[in-house]
Amino acid sequence: MSDVEMGMDMVPDKLLNYVIKEKTVKDVKILRKMFEKAMPHYAKRVQEKPELYNMVREKLGLNDE
Repeated sequence: MSDVEMGMDMVPDKLLNYVIKEKTVKDVKILRKMFEKAMPHYAKRVQEKPELYNMVREKLGLNDE
């Protein structure tokens, strides 16, 4: 969900909502591709420095999961 004020009063709301929705979907797909490429590198770094990543998980409250 997002709230965007484009300052474009002449553009119909339905058109603006459609454009924003389509852009958001495309952005999410791009991010997923980026993460898929980065995951092997991330996994390697976690193996090389487990103490660092354990500290990060602890600070983020992710060790409980």
